[in-house]
Amino acid sequence: MMLRQLEDIVYVSADPWRRVSITGVLEDAGYQVRAYGSAWEFMHAAARRQADNQVADLLLIDGKLDDSFRASELLASLRASQIRIRSVVVASFDSGEDIIDCLRQGTSDFIHFPALPAEMLQVVHRVIALPTIV
Repeated sequence: MMLRQLEDIVYVSADPWRRVSITGVLEDAGYQVRAYGSAWEFMHAAARRQADNQVADLLLIDGKLDDSFRASELLASLRASQIRIRSVVVASFDSGEDIIDCLRQGTSDFIHFPALPAEMLQVVHRVIALPTIV
């Protein structure tokens, strides 16, 4: 099985510092990254891109986006909209419940944040190697 180069990663985070930090690590590793500050902003963009089947190759998402929206709810919304995408949850060490909820919604893996860039990229590379979701 031949894997194609991953080019397009989406990162959804309400935390501007985290968006800049993680986006920088991924871009330095050669990935194209589109960052969104809210689940609503991403869902609006995803709906526009879904018709072209170009939502993204990988979704990175904070475990808790803001006071009213959690990562597991975003993943459930994507599934309900029949948007299939590999996903990785970025969560703090005290977010065990959020990680479990996301795993139940089909996320592929998680990253404890803060993480060293090498650890973050190791998870991203591992998820890239997974078969494409149909």
